[in-house]
Amino acid sequence: MFEIYNMKNLLTKSTSFHILKKMLYRGEIIMRITRGRWSYYQILAENKEINPYVVHTELFNEHSFYQNLHQHLVIRPCFGLDEIRVFLIEGDKKQYKVKNGSFSTTFTNKTDVFHYLDNACKKEKYYILQDLSFLNNRNEETVELFVTMHRDQFFNWSVTAVLEKKDMLGHREIDIIKQKLYKSAIQIVLSLEKHYLKCSTIVLDIGLLKEKWYIQDIILHFSKSKWSQYQILSLVDELAAYLPNTQLATSHTLLQFIRKYKQVMLKPCFGQWGIGIVQVSWVQGDVFEVHNEQKKRTIEGRMDLIDYLQTSYLSQKSYIVQEKIHLATIEDCIFDARVMVQRENSESDWEVTAKVARISTNNYIVTNVAKSIILLEQAIQKSIINRSNQKLLSKIDEICMSGTSYLGKYYQCITRIGLDIGIAKNGGIWIFEANLVPDVSLFKMLEDQSIYEKIIKKKKE
Repeated sequence: MFEIYNMKNLLTKSTSFHILKKMLYRGEIIMRITRGRWSYYQILAENKEINPYVVHTELFNEHSFYQNLHQHLVIRPCFGLDEIRVFLIEGDKKQYKVKNGSFSTTFTNKTDVFHYLDNACKKEKYYILQDLSFLNNRNEETVELFVTMHRDQFFNWSVTAVLEKKDMLGHREIDIIKQKLYKSAIQIVLSLEKHYLKCSTIVLDIGLLKEKWYIQDIILHFSKSKWSQYQILSLVDELAAYLPNTQLATSHTLLQFIRKYKQVMLKPCFGQWGIGIVQVSWVQGDVFEVHNEQKKRTIEGRMDLIDYLQTSYLSQKSYIVQEKIHLATIEDCIFDARVMVQRENSESDWEVTAKVARISTNNYIVTNVAKSIILLEQAIQKSIINRSNQKLLSKIDEICMSGTSYLGKYYQCITRIGLDIGIAKNGGIWIFEANLVPDVSLFKMLEDQSIYEKIIKKKKE
């Protein structure tokens, strides 16, 4: 920014304003494309040890398109999960199949394919392309894996999960692959860590063919990511028992979780206010129900279910899948708790400053759309929970203090955390999420304004 600013001062004396604007805009483009996917691949390609595992990647334009369109081309935005795939269909005449989300079509020549892609790619975004022809062997199907790498508070990285997108391997084979990937995966995240110091979780999208593997995609998860938070808290023995079973959402893990729990929650890794959260329930036989906000959809067939979820949700954002916790209710409406824990500075002790209950609107699966906010103690008294009120409140305080103490060491500059806590009908306590930049406005909805004032006073201190 400093160089661009100085250039602006120089040029205003001798250059017309519209030319200056164009030059500054070009500078902005250069700055923007050095981030995101294009940046990740540039960083890794420079490392001689990692370079053999990196799929050849270029910025998408007319020249790179014609140079790389062979059998299987993938175009992805520098930011975001949506992708477009182009396949060569061999036959009497060559045809190119283009798949963009749920939409697919065919073209008979490269020029038409390029025009389609050029129109489909948003002009305000930048895209990369990858030739994945070598990973699409006709005689052998590529195994695709999500490898989660996570670092602890001492910056030690480890492989915490190796996950199949489709069910093709056994546990033993996964363990062998995990051992083979370990050394190279550590090198990859250490290369990226230098440029993204605040990133604590990295997911590598791996293509595996005949024991050779290649990086197809890289997804960085920062502090706001639900997947990253789960990785952090699950490493703490005294907290792990209070976390719902959680995994990155793929077609494989979705079906696994539905078989095991009958009812699961899909949550975007990066999201707030409950937007995009979906409840998936097994009804009977091969019939499922998908519930989002107040809308319900019945779907027959497992593959139709996966296709719908993939197209409507998973192709647009990174999601986690989580076992459904059957929350306690007040007049048939579920509720959960927001617990505010604060400290004055990074050297101070943590203190629980407020606990409120969010009571959901009728027929909503999340409490973010709340019909009322009351003190948690009042909510527990109004509901039927098989546990002593005082013991329950004390245990919630204990769990939240333990969680914030650990997160405070991990993110040393934070001074307030809002924990979303679920209370099951049997009195079980569950940690759903830790908000590192919590919205305090919901405490203003309480009749007793002194609680909100206490939070604000602590915040100012």
